[in-house]
Amino acid sequence: MNKFLCSDSLRKILAVDDSVLIRQMVSHTLKEADYQV
Repeated sequence: MNKFLCSDSLRKILAVDDSVLIRQMVSHTLKEADYQV
């Protein structure tokens, strides 16, 4: 998908709030594994 856009967004999220970054990562991982989020 849009890996470059993702990494740039993650950097911005990380600068704002670690817990948001973690939620984004978990949500993305679950979607990749075909789980309903």
